Amino acid sequence: MGDREDPPRRTLNGPAAPATSPGASGSSKLRSIAGLLALLVALGFLVPTLVDLAEETTEHRRLALRDSGRIPPPFPERLVMAARRELAAGETWSLHTASGACVRDEPMYWLAFRLMPNTADCSEPDVAIYWGVDAPDGSRVVRTGRSFFLVRP
Repeated sequence: MGDREDPPRRTLNGPAAPATSPGASGSSKLRSIAGLLALLVALGFLVPTLVDLAEETTEHRRLALRDSGRIPPPFPERLVMAARRELAAGETWSLHTASGACVRDEPMYWLAFRLMPNTADCSEPDVAIYWGVDAPDGSRVVRTGRSFFLVRP
């Protein structure tokens, strides 16, 4: 009997790939190095992002905030929660700050969004919110916190 050749190897997807030549190992090394460099660059971008996220999360927990972003909300969550507890359905409110009473600025709109469905009414509010200023003498303060007073007329 003569020398027999082994039949060609087959895989489930067809004929087996030919054995790699010695020169092919150099290109696989380059691919490995390129993959490693890509991984290092991705980690270089990911690590600072994770550090920022951890710092913001820690700061938000410390301040008991619920909004996210780089710019802190104009009012603490404690003020919003106190106003929500004090306002009954359909009651109105007004905001008094160092800028003045009922100044239509970004903090006012932010608070209006947070206190919905209660609306702002600067002429005859059911509850006046004083932020960063003292409540008027003789007013009936119903709730207070750090830097704020809720007053009923």
